[in-house]
Amino acid sequence: MVRSFVNDLLVPPLSFVAGDTVRSRLFFVLKRGRTLGAKYRTLDEAAADGAITINIGRFGHNCFNFLVVGLAVYHLLRGLKAFFEFQVTIQTRKCPYCYSDIHELATRCAFCTAVLPAASASTPV
Repeated sequence: MVRSFVNDLLVPPLSFVAGDTVRSRLFFVLKRGRTLGAKYRTLDEAAADGAITINIGRFGHNCFNFLVVGLAVYHLLRGLKAFFEFQVTIQTRKCPYCYSDIHELATRCAFCTAVLPAASASTPV
């Protein structure tokens, strides 16, 4: 779906602004093909003749596609995290000996291991 969004909605206006199909026009020929002295106007012509090319236009398109897909996945996961994130509040009280925060129903302090008096319902902090 995201790839279709990029290829069908984002790339055509960019190609229109650039004046031509950027993917097929930006390339360098490293080694000519079978036809001697041939000048290639498009990447398809070079590939059909067997030329070895560096495809800058296709690389730029794939980088753009990768970035858009990555941003879409990032925002999707960020939205899912916000949707499933919830706050868990634990009622705590202070240990009378070391003043550390401990669970309200604890009978022994996890920090100083002191035996604690029974918790009353009116002492949450």
